[in-house]
Amino acid sequence: MWRRRKPPGWPEGVPLPPKVPGRWYLDRDWISDHISELKRRYPDEWIAVVNGQVIAHGPNLGEVERTTEEQTGEKEFPVHLVESRPRFYSSCRVLPS
Repeated sequence: MWRRRKPPGWPEGVPLPPKVPGRWYLDRDWISDHISELKRRYPDEWIAVVNGQVIAHGPNLGEVERTTEEQTGEKEFPVHLVESRPRFYSSCRVLPS
């Protein structure tokens, strides 16, 4: 029987997370392939995709995840924030005085 190996330094007694289904990667790639259309239809919203279809979208990530799980019965699916424009965030470093 094949078993996944724990990465070096993985804490003892902590189980590995479940393996992501292969379909997740196909849906992630679908998002990448359709990003221009998604930016027009869902600017600044979260989307959840299952089998190449946007199942839910909106500004609240939790609601999008909950709706998608309720409608599909799936627990693993990609969610993506469709940003209408690139955003840059500053790292804030507090230096000792």
